[in-house]
Amino acid sequence: MGPLRKLTGAQAHLFAAVCHHYIGEAADGFCGFASPDKVPIFSHLSRAQRLKLVADVAVGMLCEDEPLPPDTIQHNSAYRAIIEFLFTVLSLENDTLNDIDYDDVGEDLLNFDEEVWARRKRTDEELEEFRVKEALIEHR
Repeated sequence: MGPLRKLTGAQAHLFAAVCHHYIGEAADGFCGFASPDKVPIFSHLSRAQRLKLVADVAVGMLCEDEPLPPDTIQHNSAYRAIIEFLFTVLSLENDTLNDIDYDDVGEDLLNFDEEVWARRKRTDEELEEFRVKEALIEHR
């Protein structure tokens, strides 16, 4: 069964970030979900088909003026694959958190020169990255 409602707020930001991350990795040549045991239908599609389905699901779930993604087995498997991708990324992040030396956490904030940043306007790319990070922090 596919999605039943549009995503809003932090959920929408997280879902958009995961879709963007998946599309970025697929564009770099990473073939996510190559193993059929995770999401069998989605895994057997070509890279172009997977990218198209992820884009369709993202637009349907995030854009107010667009209808929800069609209730097809391909779109439902793409939705499931995006959720699986999210859990994979989170588990990898969790595994790497165990390797962090917590004595260094916050050092970048202590060395942060606020006067330089106060006078400098952020670029659109930096602003978008900041918003995604804030949305992820808000979601946690």
